[in-house]
Amino acid sequence: MTGEVELGRCSICGKDRPVSRKYYYYDIKCECCNGKDDDHFEIVWHCNLCKPVPPEIVSLVIKSKMEI
Repeated sequence: MTGEVELGRCSICGKDRPVSRKYYYYDIKCECCNGKDDDHFEIVWHCNLCKPVPPEIVSLVIKSKMEI
């Protein structure tokens, strides 16, 4: 579909507006992104008035295999 607009809270200014997504990829294998063993990514939602910046805090899930 064309002409769709995502409404949400801007991660930069905190206002509810139409937002775009900016993906930041990290060379870290995780199990929290798409349920695969892929590189980790974080999404920043930003309005057209704000410039997206990488998040200050990155959260990820890594499972360790333990042998019993």
